[in-house]
Amino acid sequence: MEHVKRALGVDGCFSVYSNQSCTGLALLWKSDVDVSLLPYSNICNDAIIHSNDNMYRFIEIHGYADPNVHMKTWQLLDRLKAQSDLPWLVGGDINEILQNNEKQGGRRRPNYLIQHFREALDL
Repeated sequence: MEHVKRALGVDGCFSVYSNQSCTGLALLWKSDVDVSLLPYSNICNDAIIHSNDNMYRFIEIHGYADPNVHMKTWQLLDRLKAQSDLPWLVGGDINEILQNNEKQGGRRRPNYLIQHFREALDL
């Protein structure tokens, strides 16, 4: 990650390795942004971001690819969401969609999976 950090010209970097798929997560930021890292796991980075007099929560997540265990991802998001009233941004490889019209090719996602994801995001 040090090579990526230098190539992108960023000042801060935090990364975790995800043993579920030989991938990981990285959070990179410039010096004009204050980042406070919160407890994390091998599928989730969690941080409070202070930038331009604004404060928000950033949750970067690598969701489980297997739809049979997506509920674990949504339960994690639900627990994290309950820890703060700050506005939040969720990013990463979530492996879910909010509506079937977002999907191109393949079978449609079952509505119950989409609904559980929407509930986790509180939409």
